[in-house]
Amino acid sequence: MNSDESPMGPHSLEQRLRQLEAIHRSLGEQIAALRLMQEQFGLGTFYGTIEIPPPYGKETKTATGDPAPYSLSAPAGQPDLLATPKPAEPAGEPPVKPKAAKQKPEVPAMSLDEAKRIILDGYVLDHPGNADRLLKTLVFRLLDGSVKGFKSKDLPASRIVARSMLEHSGIRSTGQGFNDGRLRGLMRKYVPFEPITSIRRLPR
Repeated sequence: MNSDESPMGPHSLEQRLRQLEAIHRSLGEQIAALRLMQEQFGLGTFYGTIEIPPPYGKETKTATGDPAPYSLSAPAGQPDLLATPKPAEPAGEPPVKPKAAKQKPEVPAMSLDEAKRIILDGYVLDHPGNADRLLKTLVFRLLDGSVKGFKSKDLPASRIVARSMLEHSGIRSTGQGFNDGRLRGLMRKYVPFEPITSIRRLPR
């Protein structure tokens, strides 16, 4: 009895292998179709690629560089899954505007007479004719203290009086660069006076 005539001969084995390969390919097609339906109907999120394994003992076109048959990917099946939607802004609410930078508080404007009264408040004159000399001495001391780091609440008034004295002498004293040190230097040069060394002041 030849091997060709046996129930599992070469022809029967080849036929059985072909049947199994056909079943294998059909199952792969059904699995791929089910995966695609699963993505399209939102039954689950799939990432990656489904590749049907090749029949036993055979090579697919993947080895030659061609795409594998029956392969699906998430972008091809459902490309909108990878796009992240932007959150919708609530209707009716105005957009938030950035806050403006805080500006320095402006110094309240005051008249020259008011500035002089502020500076001379509480000080005692030894001689009635020394009022102008006392005012210049106090203004110079306030500006000098500001340069050395000692601030006073009377400093804004002293700046107004110092600029008035310099403008009266014909010197420009406003604009960029005219800080307390600059005003003090201009006073020393263009507003000559004899400072009062001993000044009495009553408590305010």
